Amino acid sequence: MTIFSWNVNGIRAVVNKGAFAEFITKYQPDILGLQETKATKEQVYELFGVSDKLHLDEMQGEAENRSKAYKSYSARESQASTQQIAKSKIKANGLAGSQNFAVQLSEYTEYWGSALKKGYSGTAIFSKNPAINVTYGLPAKIATKYNLTDTYGNTTTEGRITTAEYKDFYYVTVYTPNSKGDLSRLNLRHQAWDPAFYDYIMQLEQNKPVIFSGDLNVAYGPDDLANPKSNIGKHGYTDEERAGLQKFIDAGFIDTFRHFTPTGNGYYTWWTHWANARARNVGWRIDYFFINPKLLPKLKSAKIYPDVLGSDHCPVSIELTV
Repeated sequence: MTIFSWNVNGIRAVVNKGAFAEFITKYQPDILGLQETKATKEQVYELFGVSDKLHLDEMQGEAENRSKAYKSYSARESQASTQQIAKSKIKANGLAGSQNFAVQLSEYTEYWGSALKKGYSGTAIFSKNPAINVTYGLPAKIATKYNLTDTYGNTTTEGRITTAEYKDFYYVTVYTPNSKGDLSRLNLRHQAWDPAFYDYIMQLEQNKPVIFSGDLNVAYGPDDLANPKSNIGKHGYTDEERAGLQKFIDAGFIDTFRHFTPTGNGYYTWWTHWANARARNVGWRIDYFFINPKLLPKLKSAKIYPDVLGSDHCPVSIELTV
């Protein structure tokens, strides 16, 4: 089983570029966790001129989903007709190259944890095998224990956590709040978000092992960013942010990439758009997969994919013998 995680920095843009369909076609993840989707499911499917994937399947000629309006056609005529309608709508929207996106996603069950604020934040899980159960955000008891609201907004409404339960584990995709360049959100991050998320993962752990991945918006150590000395104390590399990650490590969670590659720099998952940073590989490793140590015997690999374009982040993955 392969599980991928990717901060897409706006899924509609990645779809329009054709990068998302290319990624799905090439890697075929069993489970895919997304962060910073910046859209609802409905907004994404509006790219195709339809309201949801069911209607898109109808338009592509799936006989079992065909609407009554097409029953008078033969199966072949109906399929050709609906496919032509789909192509026409996609072409009218200037998205002819994006048809593969919908075709590939037909294999997946989609779980969208979108923010209330349009075009902001958001997480999602796409899964080839439907999850047993899916939840969004933090449990109410944990959310009320901590003050998760600041002048920027209420993090509990920003679609930052989506959790899928499977037979042998929970999978959590998370988009951790950025502490901001002036550190104006560091207090919320250190005093509220990080402990709240830790409590949530420990609560899940009482039932079965947890895998969590996502954009954690922190470089753990000096090997995890290109310029550690000049970034000490800056957002993404403060003692407070690193302490939040250290708490999971102290609890026994495994940083899967560092399990296979304990030391060494140059392994980054995010690059600024400035100064040709990605081409020069001046980046940060801020996207992670952590697993319960009970799952370690099943862990086969952990990888970073810097050659996958479309976002300022690249995907990361793990492979398990589950």
